[in-house]
Amino acid sequence: DLDEARFEILDALACAAEMRDPAAACHMNAVGELSAKLAHAVGLSGDEARMIGRAARLHDIGKIGVPSCTQVSGNNLSAQQIAAQRDHTLVGARLLGGFKSTLLRVASAIAHHHHERWDGSGYPDGLEGKEIPLPARIVAVADVFDALIHDRPYRKAWSPSAAVELILTGSGTHFDPAVVEAFKSFSWVEQRPEVSLCKA
Repeated sequence: DLDEARFEILDALACAAEMRDPAAACHMNAVGELSAKLAHAVGLSGDEARMIGRAARLHDIGKIGVPSCTQVSGNNLSAQQIAAQRDHTLVGARLLGGFKSTLLRVASAIAHHHHERWDGSGYPDGLEGKEIPLPARIVAVADVFDALIHDRPYRKAWSPSAAVELILTGSGTHFDPAVVEAFKSFSWVEQRPEVSLCKA
């Protein structure tokens, strides 16, 4: 149907955005997969979890409007470049906004707010706690974890063990404590396996 066609077009745009940074080639899929698992673990229904997992694939679609040099420069960014990089949340919300589809409304909220922090110190709107939409709070954990365990042009991948520790210690500051508790419920978190969630 029309909504499905729209989603597939937007999904293709998200793929294009990720392909501008080869190191992040499978990040989109991995974040979607982990977000669906987290959504189910926090108590959402199977249908809701699947929808969040699918919408989460579009979380960084706004990078299509960010200069490629800004995406790969890492920590060596000027204040102007940092502002441009952060604008991917607003670009993504605009790209996904205005649709009647529930899936695309969820995707828009995720794109807009997945860099908010539980303590209110995130961006773009400085939302705090449950002001942040639950799907965005879920994707925040999945996004950070998967980003950390893969190489980026400006840093080497963290070990999964170190990435797990960062998520756990970020409970109540960066991340929603309930989502972190869901993250802790996964057996691989307790075992700290040295594996990648990213699939070729």
